[in-house]
Amino acid sequence: MTFKTISPGRLSDLRGKRSREWVAHELRKRGFGTDAKTIWRWEKGHNSPSGRILSDYSQVLGCSVEDLYEDESNGTSEDDDEVPLRSLAADLHRLAQIASLLERNPDLMKDLA
Repeated sequence: MTFKTISPGRLSDLRGKRSREWVAHELRKRGFGTDAKTIWRWEKGHNSPSGRILSDYSQVLGCSVEDLYEDESNGTSEDDDEVPLRSLAADLHRLAQIASLLERNPDLMKDLA
């Protein structure tokens, strides 16, 4: 089975020429309390972004959530186990979007209850 983890080096590559301050500012506009030091920690592998921020973070970087991950197997070929993992990643991505929406709009929870 192939597991995927957040790739600190890939985060830096995806950010490209955009400054950490700009990325942090864009995330703050979306309601997250991030700063440039937080982005630095993610890129250096000291921390990872939480599940609820991944969707917004990937959108700010202009990529998919899956692009933030790398194979721990260091480039081994895809196998049958990847298909369910991709499905799970897509489900988690949707759940993170829903959680983010509910967090920004607490009145929606009343409608669900």
